[in-house]
Amino acid sequence: MLCACAPAVVTSTHSSTDIPTAQNGSVNSESPSSSTTEVNSEKVKALVTNVVDGDTIEVNVQGKVYKLRYTGIDAPEPNSVDTYTRNIALSSASKNRALVSGREVELKKDISETDKYGRLLRYVYIDELFVNAELVRLGYAQASPYPPDTKYQELFNTLQSEAKAFNRGIWASGGFYPPSTSPEKGIYVGSKKSDKYHFPSCVWAQQIKPDNEIWFSSKEEAQSKGYVPCKVCRPPQ
Repeated sequence: MLCACAPAVVTSTHSSTDIPTAQNGSVNSESPSSSTTEVNSEKVKALVTNVVDGDTIEVNVQGKVYKLRYTGIDAPEPNSVDTYTRNIALSSASKNRALVSGREVELKKDISETDKYGRLLRYVYIDELFVNAELVRLGYAQASPYPPDTKYQELFNTLQSEAKAFNRGIWASGGFYPPSTSPEKGIYVGSKKSDKYHFPSCVWAQQIKPDNEIWFSSKEEAQSKGYVPCKVCRPPQ
């Protein structure tokens, strides 16, 4: 449905930022260890057995299958009730599948072992390709910081700005989240029990109960009432 307007490999041609690879840079300065066997080790070899969506895969590590969430990035959920977001999610999943399906990868941890759903949190590499960064650079995933796992957030933010500037991937069709389909209500929505404002199609916005909804006609209105932009759907700030 969408196409990326750039080569398919993240390389060190970005002069302002060093792209970490499986062989060099701050991610890893020593050669891979043949004795690595534990998933929580510094680096682990794995086989991608399934691509769940744009930011989640399943990997086989020495005969055991784990669900893995890419650290530092986010893609929409394929089961979204919003048609636009669902189509975006399918495009993200398709690009992720093209990059990693059936491939041997190297897994590296930031700080956290798993997320709240029990999925491994990892940076994923195929030889010199940094998969997390590549999905953002091609415009099929967003930079999405979840402290304390923010080692490469500056890199992801830089690559996202580049993808948006060149209308790559999802950005060519309007971005990851559509404008409000209820302009009479407002452009952004928040919860009376939270301090975040969202695009209405955001996965978190869709969990707000109608009685708790508060709508804003602009980012200025939201911010004047003490709301800050959601870190998942990333509305203007």
